[in-house]
Amino acid sequence: ILMSEQQKILADLTATIKHQIHLMEQSLGKRHQLMDALKHAANFLNELRTSLLTPKQYYELYILVYDALESLATHLRSLHPHHHLSDLYELVQYAGNLVPRLYLMLTVGTVYMALDDAPKAEVMRDMLEMCRGVQHPIRGLFLRYYLMQRTKGLIDQADSADAILFIITNFIEMNKLWVRLQHQGHSSQRSLRTLERQQLQILVGSNLVRLSQLEGVDVEVYKEQILPAVMEQIVQCRDVLAQEYLVDVIIQIFPDQWHLATMDYFLDRVLELNEGVGYYKFWVGMVDRLEDLIKNPAEEDLAKDPVKAESSTGSFSSDLFLSLFNHYTQLSLTTSLSPTESSKILSSLCKLCIAMYPANYGFVDQILQTALEIEANAADDEWLALLLTPVVNYTDILTLLHLKNFNALLGQQNEKLQRRIIGEILDKLLATSKTGLSTGISDVGDVLGICEYFKIVVSNNFGPNKVSGVDVTAKALGKAPEVSLLHEKFAKIFHLFHAPNPLDTLKIYKAIDRSLCSVDSAATMPPPQQRAVNASIKLQIYPTLIQQTLSLTRRFRAVPANEATLVDIFKLVGTLLSELLSVSDSNVYPEMCLKLYLSGALIANHLAYKFKLARSDGAVDTLCEISYDFFVQSFLIYEEYISDSRTQYQCLVMIISKLTRLLILTETFKASYETLITKTTLYGSKLLKKTDQCRAVYLASHLWWGTLPEEADETLAVNDGKRVLECLQRSLRVADSVFSTSTSFNAANLVSLELFVEILNQCLYYFIHGNESINVRYINGLVELIQTNLTNLENELEAGSADAEEAATTAFAATTRHFKRTLTYIEGQKEIDERFQMLNTRV
Repeated sequence: ILMSEQQKILADLTATIKHQIHLMEQSLGKRHQLMDALKHAANFLNELRTSLLTPKQYYELYILVYDALESLATHLRSLHPHHHLSDLYELVQYAGNLVPRLYLMLTVGTVYMALDDAPKAEVMRDMLEMCRGVQHPIRGLFLRYYLMQRTKGLIDQADSADAILFIITNFIEMNKLWVRLQHQGHSSQRSLRTLERQQLQILVGSNLVRLSQLEGVDVEVYKEQILPAVMEQIVQCRDVLAQEYLVDVIIQIFPDQWHLATMDYFLDRVLELNEGVGYYKFWVGMVDRLEDLIKNPAEEDLAKDPVKAESSTGSFSSDLFLSLFNHYTQLSLTTSLSPTESSKILSSLCKLCIAMYPANYGFVDQILQTALEIEANAADDEWLALLLTPVVNYTDILTLLHLKNFNALLGQQNEKLQRRIIGEILDKLLATSKTGLSTGISDVGDVLGICEYFKIVVSNNFGPNKVSGVDVTAKALGKAPEVSLLHEKFAKIFHLFHAPNPLDTLKIYKAIDRSLCSVDSAATMPPPQQRAVNASIKLQIYPTLIQQTLSLTRRFRAVPANEATLVDIFKLVGTLLSELLSVSDSNVYPEMCLKLYLSGALIANHLAYKFKLARSDGAVDTLCEISYDFFVQSFLIYEEYISDSRTQYQCLVMIISKLTRLLILTETFKASYETLITKTTLYGSKLLKKTDQCRAVYLASHLWWGTLPEEADETLAVNDGKRVLECLQRSLRVADSVFSTSTSFNAANLVSLELFVEILNQCLYYFIHGNESINVRYINGLVELIQTNLTNLENELEAGSADAEEAATTAFAATTRHFKRTLTYIEGQKEIDERFQMLNTRV
């Protein structure tokens, strides 16, 4: 039948039912017309005999009828005993058609059962037996569903054994009707029948829901009477849809304690179900319910239920796990479980095991071992659920390191899955540190275990510069963002590796280095020829490891006992930096190496000063030598790797900054220092852009005038006023070469003028600090030069040169303000320092 025709039939039937309901209500409102009301009721009930509607459409009719019969039942109760209900119960059974007869019988019978003196058990049995007369699946299901609805408040008043038998019998008959619906009609309509059955399944499940709500039913009754009868029917029906739905209903509606008490029997009967049933769904559902029982015990049940009380304290015996594991073994032997299904079952079992036995790692390891023995396609993500379970459910993520088979199972997976699992592990570690639950990872074994996860990702049968066929050198890191993100997380994790004792922290860092180099852990320091480090490790992890190692030096006191340790640290840093530089193929990582070398050099010098204060001269010479070596390495990087002009200027600024912050210059190191600063000045004079040349050279002049910090050793400071003057004069020549002699406006002249003002400020700095080479005549000449150039540029702008733009005017104003502020400073100094009286500040 077409859908449009079904809609028309539904509309006609609905109109007829509403009309007959209206007539019934009119008859009920009049005295002595009960028989007419029952006749009209039989008429609208007669429309339920149709078999042309879908279950949804039939349900619409059922709702109309149910409401009308409720009204009829209320009126019949008010007429008793004038119209005795026992007489009416017999009377309605003479209705002409079976369906109206049974609906009226159930309506009157349930009203009759509510009387105190009614034979409840007999009426229940009679109604239940009479319902067998309707064997059409849809009509029979709705009829028996009506029986359950009408007796909902009455069954609890009957004997519990009778009530259980009544509901189970009704359930069995409804299930038979439900299964029979699948085999009606042509085989081409099989999918349609399945859809209709899914729409009707709640009618069958309502019986089991009612069983779970019966009063006076405890775990023993459930175990001895209810579950065996229900499972027997489910097994015997041999229908996959019915078995899957009804078993799921059992799992969901009955209490957790009852499941725990009947678990063995339940799982044994599940093995008897049809081959096509999704066994893993039952397993996962049942085990999840048991897990909820453990995590969320109801307090009111603890005193009276020892099973639940035991679960609430977490003191389970191992028998529960062994029983579940044995059932899984039987299931895997008797059915063909896919790796995905096995993963879901083992995952749920693993969650339960963690909740029940959080300190028993052997059980979880046994589950992982079972997974290792199952053949799976490494290209798929079958074991994702199982591998995520311990990661998500263990409070302390470091517990994973106690699971011997976790890494083995993880290593068998495809790299995409490995990255996802390890990413989850790292996220949880970082989240734990943010919440303050972890103050750091100080155990060397734990640190090495975490390093193993990283090695799985970057060193799993791929080339030294490849990760899953992806180039991970500096140029290509941006092309593999998921790999780079994982490496970034590892770098963050390294900040958690520390111990209260700096020596223990050093052991951790050395252990990390040995682990990443894949060498014998017993070696103190891997020889260079044995170090085989993946390029990705060098690029992503070494910068963090180097920085952390350098920071560690500040935690050591300046005592002779620590000299060898500090030297060892700097050797490690030097080795790591040379390896990081060896795989760098862009300006990014050489520049980073240069920064780290400079940081190491400065730290070594500051440590030498601490040892000088502690009167440990041997350590001072050694650390100063290390500082010089690190400076030399940074200079070599500058010469060989830094080719971009702007980057060269920035690196020179960093070099000058570090050199000016040194705290100690020994007699030996002072000569080396002069070599370094000479080289730095030379580098500055060779920069490509003249503006960079000018600024680099006048900044390098500070290297020749040793205004060391207050805590530094002033006796060895370098103070060469003539070299300072040479640097400033060279800067002036470079700045002047930028200046154009053209009569028209030139933007380059603004740049030159700004450089002149900057050099003037440098001269004032040296004048204040007593550099006699920078005298009054030199400064006055520079001020006069700037004033002349300012006047010329101002005239060009006022002349309205076509080349002058608004931006140039703004830049000129900024330079003018800079110069005037400088002159204002000089005027202020005249009140403090009489040397400034001779400086010319007239504009």
